[in-house]
Amino acid sequence: MSTTVDMVARQALGAIGAVDLDGLPQAYLWVSNRYAELVAQVRYRHLRRAGATTIAAVETTGTVDLVQGSPDVVGTGTAWTSALVGRYLRARQTWYEIVDVLSPTVLTLGSAFTEADATGSGVTIVQRYVALPATVRFATSFVLGRNWTPLDSVSLRALDDLHAPGRFYSSTLGSGGGYVAHVGYDASRGGQLYEVYPYSTQPETLHYVYWATPPRLSADDPLPPTIDPYVLKEGVLIDVYRYAMGKALVAGRTDVAAFWRNELRAQETTWNGRFMPQAAKADRGADDAEWLWRTVGATGTGGPRDIRSARDHVWATGNRP
Repeated sequence: MSTTVDMVARQALGAIGAVDLDGLPQAYLWVSNRYAELVAQVRYRHLRRAGATTIAAVETTGTVDLVQGSPDVVGTGTAWTSALVGRYLRARQTWYEIVDVLSPTVLTLGSAFTEADATGSGVTIVQRYVALPATVRFATSFVLGRNWTPLDSVSLRALDDLHAPGRFYSSTLGSGGGYVAHVGYDASRGGQLYEVYPYSTQPETLHYVYWATPPRLSADDPLPPTIDPYVLKEGVLIDVYRYAMGKALVAGRTDVAAFWRNELRAQETTWNGRFMPQAAKADRGADDAEWLWRTVGATGTGGPRDIRSARDHVWATGNRP
């Protein structure tokens, strides 16, 4: 039988003799909050998932006319659709975000064109940022589905300063390496944003490992299998002691409140110094890249790649599991 939130809450309240359990509704919330605190410290296996998203190919069809000071772009020989909203356009040096597509030949930029007028200019439109689902809290181990080539994770500053200050390059991803940089969070696009560079000249599937945002636990929810009930109970006891201290203060029993304050402080030390590290140590798992390959890559088709490990040799010789 699985341990539920209700069971942990009752155990914590019962530990101080709260037989009336008048704090039970609050205790459900305490269990959920302590669980969220626990998984915020370490990336626990029960929240680890394999995800995939797509990268659109660079668009260079047609020519454009732009006027300095205007956000409007008029195309010739173009077939623009609403799918381009959120992508970026460059006709000279600067990238501009596309915020609206009015017709197959007219679109609107998020800011006015600031460079010299461009008439009949070539144009490049790219998907600069990949938006992952809102359920993704952390992501790592990005690899291409086409040939299972890993991309290097770098900081956005490193990408700006060292690797690609101007972002001028487009190529077939995986042929000469590639980078992934975390950009930030944008709720309007889904969630976490990542920039993949160089910009791909063909559509790609991008696999990654991610940790889901922890769910809000309710009374009847079972605890995740890798979270020991006694660990959460020790965290909830902090809230129970604080609750008891508050009740004593309201009743004017300052001596009792002082007792619960001391218990609260001692329990905080125990929770932070013993039980949280203990829970993290018990959750050790496989390397994320290895886990992703076993979960998704072992069933993929892949293609030619440099041989850098025993796994690559097995892949190259066709003796795949």
